[in-house]
Amino acid sequence: MIVRIFILWSVCLAVSANSIVGGGDFLYNYNLSNGVKIDQTAWGYILFPQRLTRAESFRYIMISTRSEVSRPNAFTFRFNRRIYPVDPLTAALDPARLYDYGQLNFTLTTHRPERTSPGVIRMAMMRGKVQATVADRGQAPRNDPGTVYFSNLNLNPCSNLFKVNEEKIVLYPRDNVVMFERHGHKMIRTLDGAADYRYYGFAEQPAANGFLVNEFTDIVMWDRLDPLPTRLGNTYYRHVYTGYRNDGKYTVPEMAYWRGRSLYDGGFDVERDFPAAIKEFERAAELKHVFGLYYLGLCHLFGTGTPENRDKGGEYIRQAAAYQYDKAMALYGLMTGDRKMLEAAANQGNAEALYLTGEWEKAAARGHAKAVYKLGMNALEQGDIVKAREFFTKTVELRFAPGINKLGELTAAPVPAFALFEQAARLGDPDALFNAGWHIFRHKQDNAAAFDYFTSGSILENLKCRIALALADKVAEPGVRQFLGGAYDAALKHWQDKPSPYGDFAAGLCYIYGYEAEKDLPRGFELMKRSAEQGVVEAWAELGRCYEFGIGCPDDEKKAMECYVRSTMPQANLALVRLYRKHQINLMDVSKLLKQAAEAGYLEGMRQYAEHLASNPPKRTTEASLWWGRYLDARLRQDNNSVNAPYWLDLPCCLPVEVKNDMPIDYESDLKDPTEIRAFYQKYGH
Repeated sequence: MIVRIFILWSVCLAVSANSIVGGGDFLYNYNLSNGVKIDQTAWGYILFPQRLTRAESFRYIMISTRSEVSRPNAFTFRFNRRIYPVDPLTAALDPARLYDYGQLNFTLTTHRPERTSPGVIRMAMMRGKVQATVADRGQAPRNDPGTVYFSNLNLNPCSNLFKVNEEKIVLYPRDNVVMFERHGHKMIRTLDGAADYRYYGFAEQPAANGFLVNEFTDIVMWDRLDPLPTRLGNTYYRHVYTGYRNDGKYTVPEMAYWRGRSLYDGGFDVERDFPAAIKEFERAAELKHVFGLYYLGLCHLFGTGTPENRDKGGEYIRQAAAYQYDKAMALYGLMTGDRKMLEAAANQGNAEALYLTGEWEKAAARGHAKAVYKLGMNALEQGDIVKAREFFTKTVELRFAPGINKLGELTAAPVPAFALFEQAARLGDPDALFNAGWHIFRHKQDNAAAFDYFTSGSILENLKCRIALALADKVAEPGVRQFLGGAYDAALKHWQDKPSPYGDFAAGLCYIYGYEAEKDLPRGFELMKRSAEQGVVEAWAELGRCYEFGIGCPDDEKKAMECYVRSTMPQANLALVRLYRKHQINLMDVSKLLKQAAEAGYLEGMRQYAEHLASNPPKRTTEASLWWGRYLDARLRQDNNSVNAPYWLDLPCCLPVEVKNDMPIDYESDLKDPTEIRAFYQKYGH
């Protein structure tokens, strides 16, 4: 978050156990009733790095205990490490390097911290190794690596530049043991004399470039007599997020970005306000804040808070990608087909980029649901049903609708198959909507419920669902059953020999779209026209599209509008709005039409209605942001459950440690007895 040194010199508070005592920063001189004291701190968030002199840049937080009796069994320190995302600090970063600058050092002393205090004055994980420097009073520091009992073999930091990496250090002062953890990799070691130290804490001295930021998230103390921990929470993030501490005196890119995010995401008692969010992102982007550029690009790409503009959005995404921001590189590579950009993001461990470059196994290992689905489809194509089911079962855990639907198709038992179809349908998968409706129609004869699914799928323009609507026509129904059973020619012949309104509708769709039939636009148009004139309301929208764009007939926008008016589909509403605005007629109906499309849950209807509310007097920004928010949430949910759309979930860039029987597979230890190793890890590694 951003750099701010916040020190209070005269605070001394008594706090009971199990209380949250953070007041923004971890202020010093907090006395806890259990004898633990936050003795001193000059620790804050890097809100104003440009204001720090070298003399101020050494930051620390120390915690002390008054006596042996008050010493807890364990201290847990959690913090985040990340790159400060502002030009010029991030302009020339190389993802291939290991960034040890600004290393957070774990410090223990027997006296109040001074440069000459005896104790461990530096213990850091650097390049995968624990390094300790021990000093006695009046003597020069000496290296004393101690005894490493357990270590994962791969402790190198992730090469991803902008990922927030959570790290944790746990000190067991009574047992002379300390554990370091990064990305699930653990290093546990004995620390001779740790029980004698009364001051525990951290010190950080950033490198001159100052682009690494270490941010505390919380401190937890476990007392041997108290089964519940005392948690020292840090509420500073909340204050930054809502902007309570922005006094207006400084133009801070991080502050502008986080204020924008609070307005973009909502939460922390802040209502969504997309136009206001864009203003904050613009302030951050002007100062070349990488995340500000990225989110400003998303606003223009999605059309939230501003008219949709893919070119403008793409340019902001390109600028963010130029700073080696992996999410921006992956998105820009997807938008432009830039293979080198995708490979650069993949090299940082970005799961979406790995998926897009065909490294599905690596992407799947990071939790990319679409990669898991692709692996399942590959197994299915190779005839390995067992392996395919394993992959599709994983998509159930990942809540990826196409995979859940596919697992349903591979499930023979009707009840569990329908449960899977229903789950995928709730996530908005069009094929699952068809499968759920078709299952109900065949097995339960509950036509009303079945047609609810078919209608929902039709709004999503799923052709199977649209054809299934013809099951409502008893004359057309045998042909629909033939078509859905794969007998396409027989179905078309049935609809031709025994014409009916819905039979014409189904056959018209097949000829217009070339769906399991040779495309024949004039024939499809005539069938659709005959179907609409016989009262099939779903046919009017398709007939209007034919007239508007000259599909199988001469284009005629007047006739197109006449057809759209008679349709109940949200797509027809938006088409009417488009034509009304083009011809400057019936503009008083625009708001009503857009509202109907939005309330029907149609994505583009929600976006256009929000834009209409925000841009036409009387401007209703609050209501517009409500609809933009609904649109954005639905859009992300739809994209995340679509095989061919971007995957927006934030996934880990580093692979998790492989574990078997609750023990890491790869490790080294000075202990030789496997039973002793396991007992040591079970006690201190969790």
